[in-house]
Amino acid sequence: MNRRIAKVLGTLICLTLVLAVASIASACPSCQTALGNDSSQGDLARGIYYSILFMMAMPFAIVGTFGGLAYRVIKREQRRQAEQKAHESSESTEK
Repeated sequence: MNRRIAKVLGTLICLTLVLAVASIASACPSCQTALGNDSSQGDLARGIYYSILFMMAMPFAIVGTFGGLAYRVIKREQRRQAEQKAHESSESTEK
């Protein structure tokens, strides 16, 4: 029972901290005030939005690229070994 109470209490504390910090971390102060006061900065807001998406996508793109390259190298080597094995077995049956 004590473990359950501790788990619930820990969850409530974490949730409270997240909600308390969310208003503080909503945006950097200079961007928030610049975009909030001037409605003609739509292009700047869009640029910031796309730059954040680009930064978030880069790790996935890098890991995906290296993963794809590793997959191709492994499959190429497996194909080469299968062809070599087939070639050796065909030579042994000819003799």
